[in-house]
Amino acid sequence: MAKKYINDVRFWLLAIVVFGGGFALHPSVGLSILDFSSLRIGLYQIAAVGLMISSLPLIFEKRRSLFRNRWLIGGFLAIFIAITVGVFFAEARLRTALYSLSLLFLLTVGLSAGLIYSELSKSEKRKLINVGLWSGLVFGILAIIQLIVATFEPTGFGTLCAGCKADVFGFPRINLFAAEPQFFANSLLPAFSLRSFNQNLA
Repeated sequence: MAKKYINDVRFWLLAIVVFGGGFALHPSVGLSILDFSSLRIGLYQIAAVGLMISSLPLIFEKRRSLFRNRWLIGGFLAIFIAITVGVFFAEARLRTALYSLSLLFLLTVGLSAGLIYSELSKSEKRKLINVGLWSGLVFGILAIIQLIVATFEPTGFGTLCAGCKADVFGFPRINLFAAEPQFFANSLLPAFSLRSFNQNLA
């Protein structure tokens, strides 16, 4: 019973992290550290941390195979050396260290997601694909709604920042609840890739 509950939690955390990037900015709370305005803690970030924590037992179980993977260890070691050298020579070392920690966090979350995905059954993988396809459809519809609203009411809708509205830029910037329009577009790539893959199989 407990194992099934843990597997369900891992599944939904994986689904949120992979397909929920459209909500990476809101809802969240900004942290005033070194005037680093993009540092925020929200539901998406909590889900990413939860995914990483839930994968720790898997990392411990597969530690031997992970340490034997030369590409994985070599890649992390090279990135760590590059970050260390970059922080040492940077003018703003604290901000550079903060960016570097963000990169390491992203890589660790990616490793955790890969391990959890490898443990899914065939039915769970199929369910994850369905979640991804539905998320792309829902986010696409919400983006179209945002485009329509921002087109007809350019001063009344915007989630980027205070004053970041269509009448300022001259055109609507569709980001839904992501940090930037390009980040929102990137968050749709997993769902778009799944749709293309399924279409090719069909």
